Amino acid sequence: MDPEMEKTIYSYIILPYALTIFKRDRKQFENFSSAAFPVYMDKLDTVIDTVQKDLNAVKMQIIRTYHLHVKYIGKEHGMVQYKWYLKNDSGDIWIAANDLRNLTKDMMADYLYGPLAVEMVHTRGPRK
Repeated sequence: MDPEMEKTIYSYIILPYALTIFKRDRKQFENFSSAAFPVYMDKLDTVIDTVQKDLNAVKMQIIRTYHLHVKYIGKEHGMVQYKWYLKNDSGDIWIAANDLRNLTKDMMADYLYGPLAVEMVHTRGPRK
């Protein structure tokens, strides 16, 4: 497997976890009452939109560029297993649950304030 395809597969695996956590956090902030509330919600909305767009792009790349299918198999002995299929090839990806957690955390940080962060879209109140 070439390194670019492997990177795409890992993005395909990790982005849904990050998206789920960001959406869960957004629900938590909906119940939060503070003057800073609109800023947090705007940031989370922007990040959720960006992650969703990137996940859609990765899915398209997996299908159109690599003609690849990736399937979650399950969790066993602290390891998470995925299987990838090409027309004439297949393989397994095993990721330790702890490593998957850390990869997700790192990717979330990249979207919040790292290289994947985009300028926040202000939708809740005036921008000062």
